[in-house]
Amino acid sequence: MRKYVVLGLCLVLLLSAVQAFGAGLTGKNEISAAAAWVKVSEDGGNGEITTTLVGASYGRYISENLEFKLDAIYANFEMGGDVNAWLIGPAVAWNFTPQTPSSVIPYIGVGALYANIEVSGSDSSLNLEYFAGAKFFIGGDYTTANKAAFLEYRHTNVSMFDTNVKLDLVWAGLSCFF
Repeated sequence: MRKYVVLGLCLVLLLSAVQAFGAGLTGKNEISAAAAWVKVSEDGGNGEITTTLVGASYGRYISENLEFKLDAIYANFEMGGDVNAWLIGPAVAWNFTPQTPSSVIPYIGVGALYANIEVSGSDSSLNLEYFAGAKFFIGGDYTTANKAAFLEYRHTNVSMFDTNVKLDLVWAGLSCFF
């Protein structure tokens, strides 16, 4: 697993060398790699754990404000057994792009998230997710920079083995624009 995380981060760094200069975000692509701290809690307060996870996403800006995304997340943690979880799903984000170019862009978003969880058996679910965060462009504003750091809060529920699990993520990473 470490090998794939390192490979993904190397890919992001290589792509950061691609220049993405232009009039703004419209038509640009975004590739992100991230890690998250996550708090997992069951309904009724029966259990709670914290762990880290890794993920990647691809996005395409349809306009200065609207981005369509596809996110993939992997987690491995201990909760009544060794748990492996894959989450994947489409999302849409609204970026609050200012009229005057800025190095910080806040955003909000919503999406669907398919989760496949394996403990002693396997279960999957499809749920709504929502998120909010900010992109901090490195080396310029959003019209001139081709990379950004981001910080994001995400929330979703995952139904697994007749239990509703709430996921609250503090998500941080790097994005490359081309």
